Amino acid sequence: MIILLNQSLEVNNLVSRSDKFFTDEFQKVIQDIIMKYKDFGDTTNECLITTTKTMKIVEGKQILDVEVLVPISYRIPVENPYVFKEKIRITNALYAKVEHIEKLNEAMNEVNGYIISNRLQPVTSAYIVQTKQDDKLIAEIYIGINSNIL
Repeated sequence: MIILLNQSLEVNNLVSRSDKFFTDEFQKVIQDIIMKYKDFGDTTNECLITTTKTMKIVEGKQILDVEVLVPISYRIPVENPYVFKEKIRITNALYAKVEHIEKLNEAMNEVNGYIISNRLQPVTSAYIVQTKQDDKLIAEIYIGINSNIL
């Protein structure tokens, strides 16, 4: 896996849902947002963006504080619990492409090791952009990095 610095991510017109979910609920949340807004999306690459802000264990169950974002073609009215976002932009990002989605956890461990060994300071959580390329699911990881040198 190749890790690149000074990359950027910018996506316009997104439907977002941000909340805390048990891990077993998370897949249903993703399916719900995709089903509800698939007709408004760009069907050429079936993009889905997720970011996990925090994770904790409560009474033996894992709770994720996550945001799920689905790019759509144009601005539309959305209802709770969804929110329309005009844009997300991450600049000065660390970037890694994961060709085999089942190796995403491995890739995240490698990216985190790279951040530690190079003394980088993340300023965003990891944004995972999942798309289909040639009927194959791939993921790209973007993490905003502090550009200051102290």
